[in-house]
Amino acid sequence: MDANSNLISGKTDFQDEINKSAVENSGLKDNIPDANSPKPKYILLEKTKAVYTLMHPLLMQFPSNARFTLGEKLERTIIDAMEYLIMQNYKTSDEERKKMIFEFIAKINIFSVLLQQAVIFRYISFEKGEQVNALTKEIQAIATARYSRLGGNHEDF
Repeated sequence: MDANSNLISGKTDFQDEINKSAVENSGLKDNIPDANSPKPKYILLEKTKAVYTLMHPLLMQFPSNARFTLGEKLERTIIDAMEYLIMQNYKTSDEERKKMIFEFIAKINIFSVLLQQAVIFRYISFEKGEQVNALTKEIQAIATARYSRLGGNHEDF
């Protein structure tokens, strides 16, 4: 497995070692989750950080006139999305969390449109664009499922 696939999956060898050590030291070794267990709590944040990690070197390759317009907008949008994810953890009601997830989904959709434009303008190769787009679609699916599981009335916003 190469470094990019580790980024996409949200896993690192370092994280695996920490997780193993924590399980062994906690006395929960017999309760290790299997493949059918729920995803880690912060999977959305980890995958969003992976998108940013994949995009950052690509943004640095934009022509200078686009780096400070489209490139900056792409970067700001993904950072804003991460901020919404983090802020929703501090909300006390499902309604408030649902609003934050809604904002997160909107930012990810905006990011997807901007990414398409970067590929059309050939600032990002089609292959790299597809790699980031696939991860973005996965994030959208997870976030949409989370949104639908949270309480609250979505018509309020």
